[in-house]
Amino acid sequence: MSENINVEITGSPEKTIPKFCSNVGVNVLANEDVVLQFGHRKSDKEPLVIIETILVDKEHALQISKVIKETVEKSSKN
Repeated sequence: MSENINVEITGSPEKTIPKFCSNVGVNVLANEDVVLQFGHRKSDKEPLVIIETILVDKEHALQISKVIKETVEKSSKN
């Protein structure tokens, strides 16, 4: 049985600015939540600038991984 979940978006996704990411850090917490930390470094001589840190539960982390893999594989076939 599925349940309806209402989601309220409080930000303005259309106003977000895409950022180039050159590094991704992944850590799993004791409760199995996953911390994704995105960063960018222009060169090896410059410090890493953290762009965003996102916390997701294990189920969503696995879904994210699957979608990224499928998207990259599909685009490389074109």
